[in-house]
Amino acid sequence: MLAGVVRALLLPGLLGLLAGCQADPPPAAVDARLLGARALVGPGWPVFDADHPPRWRLAAPAPGAWSLRLLGAGVVEVPLGATGATHAAAGPVPPPGGAGLVILLRDGAPVARRFAGFSFDFSAIDRAIGAARAAPDPAAGWEAAAQVAQAEGVGSEASRALRAAAFHHLWARRFGAARTRVDAATALDTALDNGPGLALDAKYRGQILHKTGDHLGAERHLTAALRQAEALGDAEVAAVIARDLAGVLVNLGRADEAIARLRPLEEPAPTRGRAEWLVNPAGAEQQGVAAADAAAAPRAHLEEARDLFTTLGHPELAATALANLAGLALQVGDLPAVRRHLDALAALPGADEAFPRGHAALVEAELALRTGDLAAAEARFRQVLVLATAEADLAWRAEHGLGRVASRQGDVAAARARFEAALADLWASAARTALTSSRAPFLASRRAVAADLVALLLATGDAERAVAVADADRAHVLRALEAQARLDRLDAPARARFAAAQERYQVARAALEARDRDRDLVTAAALPAFDAAQARAQADLATLLAAACAEVEGPAPPLPRDLAALRAALGPGEAVLAPAGGRLFVTTRNEAAQTYDLTTFSARHPYVVGGAPPPPAVPPGAWSRLPWAGALVAARPADGPPVVVADAALDLRGARAEGRRRHPRAGRPAARRRGRHPRRRRGRPARRAPLPLRRARRPDRRLAVGGPPRPRPGPAPHPRRRAGAAAGPGVVVLSGCETGRTGALSATEQVGLPDAFLAAGARSVLAAGEVIDDARTAAFMAAFYRHGGATRPGPALTAALAERRAAGDDLAGVFTLSGRP
Repeated sequence: MLAGVVRALLLPGLLGLLAGCQADPPPAAVDARLLGARALVGPGWPVFDADHPPRWRLAAPAPGAWSLRLLGAGVVEVPLGATGATHAAAGPVPPPGGAGLVILLRDGAPVARRFAGFSFDFSAIDRAIGAARAAPDPAAGWEAAAQVAQAEGVGSEASRALRAAAFHHLWARRFGAARTRVDAATALDTALDNGPGLALDAKYRGQILHKTGDHLGAERHLTAALRQAEALGDAEVAAVIARDLAGVLVNLGRADEAIARLRPLEEPAPTRGRAEWLVNPAGAEQQGVAAADAAAAPRAHLEEARDLFTTLGHPELAATALANLAGLALQVGDLPAVRRHLDALAALPGADEAFPRGHAALVEAELALRTGDLAAAEARFRQVLVLATAEADLAWRAEHGLGRVASRQGDVAAARARFEAALADLWASAARTALTSSRAPFLASRRAVAADLVALLLATGDAERAVAVADADRAHVLRALEAQARLDRLDAPARARFAAAQERYQVARAALEARDRDRDLVTAAALPAFDAAQARAQADLATLLAAACAEVEGPAPPLPRDLAALRAALGPGEAVLAPAGGRLFVTTRNEAAQTYDLTTFSARHPYVVGGAPPPPAVPPGAWSRLPWAGALVAARPADGPPVVVADAALDLRGARAEGRRRHPRAGRPAARRRGRHPRRRRGRPARRAPLPLRRARRPDRRLAVGGPPRPRPGPAPHPRRRAGAAAGPGVVVLSGCETGRTGALSATEQVGLPDAFLAAGARSVLAAGEVIDDARTAAFMAAFYRHGGATRPGPALTAALAERRAAGDDLAGVFTLSGRP
């Protein structure tokens, strides 16, 4: 086959090629890359046609009059215009036919040349692609097109068809099949050295991770793919990847970054491409909008997208835009606009799809609730409960809505029951929902359920239960984040098992949704049996989801009844200050939750939960933080000698000295004597060798960890992966710069490295909240350990800070203790 391709391309243009080679002097040394090919038929063998003219990208812009010469069966001369470092023709370029050279000229002199083909019979491939686009099963159609392209010897067209098949498998939730097709495309693109194809392969891997809940992994893959496309100078491929990356960033709660990625990609022409572009920034801009003036930009984008989708004949996409418009109007309190959008949505055929229908029913219920029509609101929320058989995430929202209706009606008992049902359902699926949908918007919306239940409990005088509910809700947020971290770090076999289980769940979910859309066609007599069958299918679906998440889900925190376990974990003179419903409550060993009163508070050691302020005038070390109060109950006793991690790059003496003080063998160049780089020894037990880790001169520059070794050699786990361990890591010292800082997950959630260690069962965590240099940290840590920090970090912190202050180095506020003193 390859020989036939060579004859087809070479023979018709051989004379022109030879003439061109004889006429032109050798090209000057200009670093330029040839772009724009329709296909690659071999490594470095591009084929161009009238629809895919060649263009050149220089490593750096250069002055001059640039032009293009195509030598094949004929000769074509074309002036070029420059956009940055890319040089392309302003209009169509007629290919000369045959095979020959693409020559780049500056001021009439050749400066770069590449072999290329200008004629190839793509008719069989084009027919197969047309059949694929019209096939009832597009994935199978594209796989057939890939086989035709391979038989014709055009590997890049085969890889393109395989990526298209992967796309359709992905949207049918067949994740394993999608990954297999992407792997096959990568094999072809690697053999052809097809840079744009390899970048797109990485893009699809990122999409698969995104759809299976691994948003962090998706961000890494898409960022790498985008850099690869940008390095190639392929703006079209880069734009496609950047749009996907923006969607991942929205789901990670980084809307500003998403919008910055999307702005340069705006398409001015009124096409479906522009309509799809409009929906992307609207989704990012809608995050956190609370006022009508702030909603102007996403509203304008969604309205234009709706009009374009309608004009172009895509009512199902117009329905999604309308559903989002209704939600945005409700978000800013524009109730007349909500009604208009819902009425328009009901008239569209696309409103029968799962998302618009469920979303519209929720918005209808919320609209009725806000306008005071409690009967209509209750009926709508009950309708949403019925729809929840096909869309599990609707169930807790509907229960929450029914609870608010009951609260407005004055039925406190019914409201409490509904809120508790919603919260139990939400907690049961918290980690799973974050894995199967967008994480940041989910985390931002879920807090309203606990907040309403806490407010109701406080109004009825049940402060004990209110504090327990608020605290358990914080624990479940961390559980969802722990599942995300575990998923991000699965090894290849575990990730394959997770993807396969997710695929089984998604296929069953799609089938359930399809059956539910036929509910209106069921006769009244057959409706009870239909609903019973759907309920059984929903239970089976929940089992499949549990199996899918078994690889990443840790044990669920117990549902709270009271604070008895917390009180039992407190010692004499200890107290917990925990926020609930905008108020601060005190729990001690002998007293249930009481309102915090500064004038009477006298605990020896207070534990401050979340972002609550510490009691004034209490020195560091005499109080400590907790991500949630139940962390005191979750801590497990440590066993075994400590693990020491310090200074892998061997560039910070203080960290190395600290490591030697904590373990006698730390800092010895054992790894070098054995011919290994220090980084290769990360994670081995301290009894064998020190654990050197980089302490470079930047915010992450110092880290020292104390705790038991892992039960066997192997890579050190992410802190959140230790949650199921039998023993906790005991005292953890994170003396690296800013290791105590927290990062925002949404408008209401913050999490940091100390929280991760406490979630993993650590007893105590000392961390630095600021940047601090090596010498000052070394002096402080020497004092900290001298005062017994390895066993009593609280008193040691107080004493070490006082000692350093007396020496003229005030470190107040730099180091913070979390967990037990």
